[in-house]
Formats: sequence, C-alpha cells, structure tokens
Amino acid sequence: MNFLRALFFMLVLLIITPPFAILVLLAAPVPRIPRYRFITLWTRVVMWLVRHVLGIRHVVKGAENLPKTPSVILAKHQSAWETLAFQLIFPPQSWVLKRELLWIPFLGWGLAMFSPIAINRASRSEAFKRLVEQGQERLDQGFWITIFPEGTRTS
Repeated sequence: MNFLRALFFMLVLLIITPPFAILVLLAAPVPRIPRYRFITLWTRVVMWLVRHVLGIRHVVKGAENLPKTPSVILAKHQSAWETLAFQLIFPPQSWVLKRELLWIPFLGWGLAMFSPIAINRASRSEAFKRLVEQGQERLDQGFWITIFPEGTRTS
C-alpha cells in the first residue's frame, strides 16, 4: 500500500511540476513577494499531497515564540521536507545556497525565482560579505533568511 501511495504521489508530481515550472519562469518579471506567493502554490499542493496521500503529518510546536517580523532561521538540513515546510511556516523566505545550484537547468532557474542569496563557498570572506549585504536587503524586503549552517544534508 505504501508503494502505491508513493507511486501515486510521484505521478502527480510528474504531471503538475513541468507546467507549473513554465509558469514560474514566466513569472520572473513579477516583483519578489508576489512571485514568491505564486511559486509557493506548488508547495501548498505538494504539502497537501504529503499529508493526504503519503500520510505524513507535522506539528509546529512553539509557533507563538516566533518573531512577528522576518528574521534569520538556522536549521539542520535533514531532508527536502523542511525546504517545503519552512516555506509555509516562515513565508516569504530567501535561502542561502551555494551558487552552483543555480547552474542546474530547470532546478536552478526555479531556485533563482525564490530570490536566494547565492554564495561561493570556496571564498569564505566573499561569501560572508555577500550574505550580510543581501541578507539585510532581503530582511528589509520582508523575507525570512533561511540558512543551513552545515551546508548540506546530513544523516
């Protein structure tokens, strides 16, 4: 039964993602916040599928302790799940990511639409400077800044 649910989930993703990706690319001229809200429609659909098709549920404990204004989020990158869930918990947000991810066809183009802070991890001082400058800019624009300090997913 789990196999069938996972198969159905993947088939739905394969059907809805390509046309939505085209719409996202067409949304490039739209200002950052409205574009973010449009892009996360896909995330809302996926998280609905995760809950109702895969049966994966989550609970946010301590939400009342979150700041009312955008802030910096430091999180352990354990899976792709948190990159989706955080979009709904901390909207809108801008991820700090390695710039090489933006070079991946389709995936990178989609990531670029999220207004990330792309850094060159090979040059730490330059990366830090870029993070501070663009991080302040994104906070001023109303974005939460999401940083995975470990730099990649870990077990």
